[in-house]
Amino acid sequence: MKIVKLTAASEKKLFKAREKRDVEAERVAAEIVADVRKRGDEALFAWTEKLDGVDLKKDGVWIGKKEIASAKRSADKLW
Repeated sequence: MKIVKLTAASEKKLFKAREKRDVEAERVAAEIVADVRKRGDEALFAWTEKLDGVDLKKDGVWIGKKEIASAKRSADKLW
């Protein structure tokens, strides 16, 4: 690991690199969301296998009542 002294110039460079990564992450996320909106579960399963290595067609998708209730409570807090 390289330790860099934080100067105005190094800070600017770090923020610029982070901004570039954020833009790329937003682009990829938008691509995934658009694909899932278009192709539904088929796209969701394909992206899950590609990114997480989990085959939802084989393993299935099951969400329990407690998980749904917890997610609803979390979402309600956001709104």
